[in-house]
Amino acid sequence: MTIKGIQYRDLDAVWQHPETGAKVFIGNQTASKTRSILANAGITHIVNCTDDMPNAFEGKDPSISYFRFDIYRYYSDLDLRTHKGVLHFFAKVFRWVDEAVANGHSVLIHCLAGAHRAGTTGTAYTMHASKLDHKTAIKACKTCRAVVDPMGDLTDLLRQLEKAQSLSVGYLQEGP
Repeated sequence: MTIKGIQYRDLDAVWQHPETGAKVFIGNQTASKTRSILANAGITHIVNCTDDMPNAFEGKDPSISYFRFDIYRYYSDLDLRTHKGVLHFFAKVFRWVDEAVANGHSVLIHCLAGAHRAGTTGTAYTMHASKLDHKTAIKACKTCRAVVDPMGDLTDLLRQLEKAQSLSVGYLQEGP
């Protein structure tokens, strides 16, 4: 399918663990609820970046693990005029994905279209895992998945994450 001149796929790999080969994918709702798509990509872990979209296989397929990360919580949880709290906001999802890929499990990060919410979360993870600034991470993710579009305040969120990461060493060991 082509949308606005962009070839659109249900999911695209944006990062690969250097030792285990497990991949992090950004994708859409179709990928999250189609067992054959997940199986073909070797995905056993899913990050749902919405607050209302169901986890399709939760309670039905024990081979699929879920983590709900409602990225739009940043509206109520953070003040984007500062980087304070941004690391804590992302830390749990980063740890969850880190553990999955370190153990050889590929991960799908999804929302409805795999562009804004999942695109931002996947870009944030790429920043974290590859030690990239937000602009480079956005370009890298867009190279893999052209529809990635951290728009508006989501770009500000990534910018504040970059600032916070540059000021904090060992931030994933902090907090709950």
